[in-house]
Amino acid sequence: MERDNFEGRLKRVDWSKYETAYGAASGTNDWGSVGEQLLNLASQDDEKAMKAAHHLWCGLCHQHAFISSAALPALPFILEVLDNANETIALEILDILLGFAACSVYPIPVPDDFNDFDNDWGDRRKLLRDHFSSFKHLLDASVEEISGVAGMSEESAVRIFECLHPKEPDIWIRELRNALQQELSRFSSLTSHANEEISYFAEKIVDRLTIGQTVPDVEIEIHLKYHGNKAEHDKAEEFVFEMLAKVDGTFNGYLGSASLSPGQFTSFSIRAPKSVAHQLIESLTGAGLPAGSYAKLEDDIDVPL
Repeated sequence: MERDNFEGRLKRVDWSKYETAYGAASGTNDWGSVGEQLLNLASQDDEKAMKAAHHLWCGLCHQHAFISSAALPALPFILEVLDNANETIALEILDILLGFAACSVYPIPVPDDFNDFDNDWGDRRKLLRDHFSSFKHLLDASVEEISGVAGMSEESAVRIFECLHPKEPDIWIRELRNALQQELSRFSSLTSHANEEISYFAEKIVDRLTIGQTVPDVEIEIHLKYHGNKAEHDKAEEFVFEMLAKVDGTFNGYLGSASLSPGQFTSFSIRAPKSVAHQLIESLTGAGLPAGSYAKLEDDIDVPL
């Protein structure tokens, strides 16, 4: 990395247009501008780089609690430094990037282990769910009305109001997340790094960036009713096989018999993403399959075909 070129590109960014947790990214405290912090992050002086990493962590992804707009223009520079950083600095940079990944998720997901999280969180969650009717009316309440509940402070009322009425993320947050997801291969390669701490942070980043991308497959069953005409039934089965071959899913099996009696069924089973399953059922509906045939999507009701 050429320092002069790196510094020149940093100076071409108008940092005054962006914010950190402490104010304008152009510099409102003793730490200097985000551009200056990024330049120090790239320093060969580890002490200076470590201090810059801490300042960036505080200002851009404050305690992994929220993210600031200066994170977007800072990201390509941070990634560039990561490529040339020693393991000590790389760890600090990955911690910043983890904050970016964690704070750009929308809506905020509930962890899979939520019920076991932090001792009694599961009990609190259940308590809130059981008493939902007690505070459901607050969905239509104003901040002032919420504030009047049990003498609550206005600050607390505002936070509750924001939880009840979550806002769509700003465009720059979506752009930041898209930019991070384009780097998934970079982070995935680091999950096998010899340094366990680096691999740990990389795994966490990948987890945060892939939240909501993996849609669990569902089971689809297709049952064709036999009416005594084997030629027509074979033709219907052939059509279903052709449709299933086009589906992005896993074929689980076929259940039939060479000696079917009228009123019996032959069955097909496949696993696929739910959206694909609905498209398949829609394609089969009205396709002239034998009367009485139906599809079943896991625990849903039977869908006549």
